[in-house]
Amino acid sequence: MNENQNNNDKQQKGLSDDEIKMLRSGLTGSSGAGHYDNSPKAVAIRYIKKNKLFSASVAIAAILLVVVLVFVTVYFIGKISDRPNTSDYTVYLGNEHYTVKYKEAVKDGVVLIDMRRVAEFSSLSVGGSDTNVKFSVSNSHYLKFTNDSEIALINGKAVAMERKAEVDAEKCMIPLNFLINAIEEGLLIKHDTENNVIKIGRRVYKDKNGDLVPTDMLFSVSKFAVLDDKGNLADGHEYKYTTDVSKYLDSIKTEYLNLVNKSNPIGEDYEPDDLVLLDECRTPPGRTMYLRKDAANALYAMLAEMESEAPDAFEELFVTSAYRSYEYQITNHEKNIQYYINKGMSREEAEAAAAMVSALPGQSEHQSGLCIDFMTDGMSDLDESFEEYGAFDWLSKNAYKFGFILRYPEDKVNTTKYSYEPWHYRFVGREAATEIYLSGLCLEEYLENR
Repeated sequence: MNENQNNNDKQQKGLSDDEIKMLRSGLTGSSGAGHYDNSPKAVAIRYIKKNKLFSASVAIAAILLVVVLVFVTVYFIGKISDRPNTSDYTVYLGNEHYTVKYKEAVKDGVVLIDMRRVAEFSSLSVGGSDTNVKFSVSNSHYLKFTNDSEIALINGKAVAMERKAEVDAEKCMIPLNFLINAIEEGLLIKHDTENNVIKIGRRVYKDKNGDLVPTDMLFSVSKFAVLDDKGNLADGHEYKYTTDVSKYLDSIKTEYLNLVNKSNPIGEDYEPDDLVLLDECRTPPGRTMYLRKDAANALYAMLAEMESEAPDAFEELFVTSAYRSYEYQITNHEKNIQYYINKGMSREEAEAAAAMVSALPGQSEHQSGLCIDFMTDGMSDLDESFEEYGAFDWLSKNAYKFGFILRYPEDKVNTTKYSYEPWHYRFVGREAATEIYLSGLCLEEYLENR
């Protein structure tokens, strides 16, 4: 080795053997070496060759990081896809549609629908008050909702909804699933949860002329657990009868809530067009009495039930008054005034006293053809002694099942403006009679809060 090579070796201290070899080859002009590569890639390769274990660890860590990133990405994509669509709801009613903000359409995870809009689309009758509303097809097929209550009535039967109704003068928001389950016939409802779309259409059929006609709306409790009057599960039969009332049931369930009192008189020409002769109950000999057909049928059913359950009470009971015309009431009211005059009162005093026990013409419920007065064989006149008889005891506990209410309760004189009349019963229909019976309200209060 010459002196120049020794000097070079000294200058290259700290270089690896491979680098020294490459350098020597370059200096000697060896054709197999070429120039020295100091690029980042070459340096990295040389580093990996020198630190194989460390490099392998880094590679494994990189692979694991990639795997973790893949799993994390997939997880978050899944979470995002599981989140509900919070865009606004579009509700189609036939060919028309409207939009509802998501926060109004979905509350507590429950999708709501405005029953007032559905009723308008379906041509349902709407009754009740702003906060207690009833949607009717007929007297026996209807839905009824009360604000802030999860209990709904379907055809008179109480069922529980998954969320409380929100009822006011503008809207009646109820769970969509409740409506879907309550509809037996008449509507086709589709709910697209991915796109937040509700489509409601009328079911139709072809009539004999080949025209498409909407099917009748029907409601059913078949998909619900029926509740009793205390909110407990019932067996589906809220009313127990010992006799067969089937032929009268439609009449018993028919609703008559027209208010006739001192503030709501009816005209002197008013006479119901469906009055029927009372022929299946006891009336005074030689007298003919009439009631509206549904009230008469309900009366027949009620008296048959009384005869079955309380035969002694039934045997002593008879109907002493039913429908009265406007002209009859003129005579009857004047008779009551004369009664008090004969007791020593002035005309003015007698009129005031008579007004508490006898309605002025046009103010009498009897003219409506919906009420009856009862007496017993032991009574000589209509008075409070009626409450001492078994008939009153039975009626006070069972009349509501047939749609009748005690019209002028003892504790409601200030509201009804009439004295207590335990003999006077008014037909309103079974649902209303039941609600009045359970609530302890009189008819005026019930209608005001309905």
